Amino acid sequence: MRGPITPWEYGAKRGHPVSTPYEYLIGCDNILAKIHTRNPSACDKVDGVIIMHIDDLRRFALLWLHKSEEVRADKDHYATNITGDIYNSSWISEMYGYSFAAAEINLRHIIRRDIMIYPGYVPLPRVKAGDWRRVKAFLGIQIQT
Repeated sequence: MRGPITPWEYGAKRGHPVSTPYEYLIGCDNILAKIHTRNPSACDKVDGVIIMHIDDLRRFALLWLHKSEEVRADKDHYATNITGDIYNSSWISEMYGYSFAAAEINLRHIIRRDIMIYPGYVPLPRVKAGDWRRVKAFLGIQIQT
């Protein structure tokens, strides 16, 4: 992380979390989504960074866990050609759990490519930190001189 994450500066709001694209979650576009959510058209291929309103997280967290466990247990449909997962079975089941749970309650993501980079990519030259400051007294940090 190159600076603080201030949710409203990224456009996050209730019902609309901000996240980054994960195009390889092909299960959002095929039978996997139809099996694991009643609202497959709302399945967003996102993960990595998720900036979410606390109210959404409260109503969403247990469903996310449930969907992750459900996908992990679905050995009949967990194959590379359906999931896009090139690792051991259920390596990305938590990611699918997130996307399927979000679809289930119709959380629609604001997808941004500018808030996460991979190793070797060149970061943007300047990151705006917004109205943010660290108050050492508040954090209880003592500096010895």
